[in-house]
Amino acid sequence: MIISFNSYSQTATNPSVNSYAMVVNNPVSNAFYANISSGNHVFTGSCCGQQGGSSEKVVVTYESLNLTLTSQLISELKNSTSTYSDGGTAPNLLSFNGGLNVGDVVNVYMVYLNDDVNRRSLYGEVEFEGEILAVGMDWQHTLWFSGINNPYLGTNDYPRWSWANNDNKAGKFEDRKFEPNSYNSGNFQNAWDNQNTSKDWFQLVDVNGSVRSPNYNGNAIKKFRLGCSNGAKGDFFRVITTVACQEPTGAGSIGNPQSGCGSFNPSATTNISSGSGGSGGTPTYFWQYSTSSSSGPWNNIASNSTTYNLGTISQTYWLRRGYYRCNSSAAVYTSAVQMTVNSTPTANASASTSSICSGQSTTLSATSVSGASYAWRVVGSSTVISTSRTPTVSPSSTTTYQLTVTKNGCSATDNVTITVGTEITGAGSINGAESQCTSYDPGNIVNSLSAQGGSGG
Repeated sequence: MIISFNSYSQTATNPSVNSYAMVVNNPVSNAFYANISSGNHVFTGSCCGQQGGSSEKVVVTYESLNLTLTSQLISELKNSTSTYSDGGTAPNLLSFNGGLNVGDVVNVYMVYLNDDVNRRSLYGEVEFEGEILAVGMDWQHTLWFSGINNPYLGTNDYPRWSWANNDNKAGKFEDRKFEPNSYNSGNFQNAWDNQNTSKDWFQLVDVNGSVRSPNYNGNAIKKFRLGCSNGAKGDFFRVITTVACQEPTGAGSIGNPQSGCGSFNPSATTNISSGSGGSGGTPTYFWQYSTSSSSGPWNNIASNSTTYNLGTISQTYWLRRGYYRCNSSAAVYTSAVQMTVNSTPTANASASTSSICSGQSTTLSATSVSGASYAWRVVGSSTVISTSRTPTVSPSSTTTYQLTVTKNGCSATDNVTITVGTEITGAGSINGAESQCTSYDPGNIVNSLSAQGGSGG
């Protein structure tokens, strides 16, 4: 039998359904009670499970979205506590592909037939966005639990444990479960998932179209078929699925750009804001670097932290952080943070003459560096005497000058010494004076005392 599907975009709140099922996320009051006309606690004759009064379809209503399971919630969903009458325990939920585990993020749905109609042949089928992990088929599996977050569902829409033993309502609560050929205390029977026109059945179907029984591990199971005949007592199932993976919409942001000279060790980037949006999957950060530009090309880094410490670098790096839930190919990225390595400029100091006499001048000179600034100091002093590349100085004594060349925050130094000399204080003397009346060849003049005093020059 081919049963057509309603055509619309499938989402967590709007599973795909065939023509014998419908999505109702804001059901009428008391929708999850059996449709029974007598007694207290809202066992009414109204048509609880459908809208419009005549559709008589299988209904799916989401109860909770993006619910993180705790041990308490799992216990409530299984309802594996003492029952109201016999001191036993509720049957286990039917598990698929690992079942329910603490920390899982799931969606929870009620799938039910609450009209007086036979849907064993014209069954309702619901295809969920996420994978089915567990199914509750017992009446104890479909009571109120504390994780409900559908704003349209009130606590009074659900039967509760505390009411089950009041006013002799036990039988009415128990009638909320389906009636297969053999219920066997809730232990799964192969006949339960065989299509049958004389007894209630349900099926779970994987993505390849195969019907799967509980404890199956393999292909994703997304379809649930309900084939029940309801005699105004209600057939209620709770279906628990994974949250379908949706990629995040925001990458967050990172900070702490830095610069250094030559080789340096920048401190770690900072996490200004975390990634956001999306659901399901595994939220994952990763890092990439480029040594070319802020637009890449990019190389992966083996880190999944929200921050990253690059370590010592000797060239400029750009860092960015990626974030995804489902597939790294669909990741969103932060803007890049730049770690800049500036080269150290060359400092080369010289003088037009490095030896002068007192009162004379000389010109200091720094080798030209494009874009750099210059500062001259006397060694041992912090006072800048000139910012010219070629200052003129007139030291009164021998002096060593220090040149500092700065570019992009990086500096280098070099020294030049100017030696200052003093004038002599004594000219010295000579002898060897001679005289003749006729022309003659005089002897050598002799230095009898050298010049005295002075220095340099």
